[in-house]
Amino acid sequence: MKKIIILTVLLYSFLGYGQEYTLWLSGKGTHDIIIPTSQAPYRSIRRIYYKSLTPPYLVNDEAIRDTGIHDIQSNSSFPLKARYELSYTPNFNGVFETKIGSINLKKFESVFVGCELEEAGKTGFGPSEIRHYTNYNYPVHIFQWAIVLPKYVQPSIINSERTLTDKLFISQENIFTDPVIDVPYVKWQYQTNLTTFFWKDFPPSIQNKFPMNHTIEDILVDEMTPLKDIKTIRVRMVLSPPPSRGYKKNFLGFYEEQDIMMPVVYSEIFKFNIFDASPQLQEPVVTQKTSCNYNKDGSFTLNFNRDLNLGESLAITLYIQNSITGEYDIIADGGQILNISSLQNKSYTWPNPLPADSYVVKYQSHSGSLSGTDASWNSLEPSNPFVIAKAASVDFSATSHSDESCYDTNDGYIEIQATGEASRTYFYQYSIDGGVNYINWLPFSNANKTILSGLGKGNYKIKVKDNKGCLARN
Repeated sequence: MKKIIILTVLLYSFLGYGQEYTLWLSGKGTHDIIIPTSQAPYRSIRRIYYKSLTPPYLVNDEAIRDTGIHDIQSNSSFPLKARYELSYTPNFNGVFETKIGSINLKKFESVFVGCELEEAGKTGFGPSEIRHYTNYNYPVHIFQWAIVLPKYVQPSIINSERTLTDKLFISQENIFTDPVIDVPYVKWQYQTNLTTFFWKDFPPSIQNKFPMNHTIEDILVDEMTPLKDIKTIRVRMVLSPPPSRGYKKNFLGFYEEQDIMMPVVYSEIFKFNIFDASPQLQEPVVTQKTSCNYNKDGSFTLNFNRDLNLGESLAITLYIQNSITGEYDIIADGGQILNISSLQNKSYTWPNPLPADSYVVKYQSHSGSLSGTDASWNSLEPSNPFVIAKAASVDFSATSHSDESCYDTNDGYIEIQATGEASRTYFYQYSIDGGVNYINWLPFSNANKTILSGLGKGNYKIKVKDNKGCLARN
């Protein structure tokens, strides 16, 4: 006889953390079969209605689904509920008996619906009670195989770039905090830019792991090709249920028990570019003072441990310290340079003039285009703070000496002493008509000291500047 049953393989179930999940199904959601017995053909009609799937719905929020990957509503709690209806008639007399039951769908749990195959010739047909099994090790005619798995999504272009030591999935929507387990009959596969015509299974130790928390290097550990030659990797998940046992007509037209292959289900393909690790910043950041204490033209230079590779660009975001909160805020105007294609001797000097203040930078290398608001910036650690200082202000003192030997002899003098940035030289000019006219700029006779000699009696107005053009403002 045939006993209609619901069979479940219980693996694990965990509390959700807000991530998205999907329902994978292999087999039809409705089934109408004829099973020969020793007494008469047996006809069975089966339907499964899944709750908490996304529309379209068949009844209320229930849906019948066939082979494929189906979205689960994001606000769903686990376990998910499913309702099944099994109708049967032993003798094709037009009268069906129906049994209605329910099952729970837990994360990473395989649930299969089908008929257990027993010895032919026995009497008494009909749906039996729901049974749970821990192993798939007996002949069974599976109608539909179901499992709840994480919903992985293709990262954005910038978020799909990896180094060998990066985890495969690092963007927030692909981070699942469920304990990692092995999920039978679901495996991970990959291709590289060097093996585009066939798929390879992940190494045995990680090929059935969910959630997937391993690095690119872990995935490629068995590759014979030098890893430096691998520039892209494509990955997918595959559900391959075990063969079902059932009755099919043979070439003579008689029903016989045989293997029936379940549909294989494939996820979308996730693509990643593999790069060398981003250039490492060699701190401390080298800063350049403002040219004058009142100017806003400071700068800084970032030194890295290597140059950029072909096709690799560098993006830098600059943050300035908020004088009120003490936090660092992105500079709204000119604070991001996203596509630096080359370095000068492994260095990059900020091109935009900056006021004296405290700063930090974030940076990342990438290929293609990168948005300044891309979420990838949130995961980056800033540099240590660095300060662009003001240049020392130019100042001077002037001491007059009136030791004229005669009334009409111009032999008075004024001694000027200047202070400011070390190593700079100084210039002076003066006016004897209250600042209307000045003589041309003259250099100091010594590094920071000079004497104006041959002066007659009068009032002198003096200006001093350094060789960078910075004026003393006294």
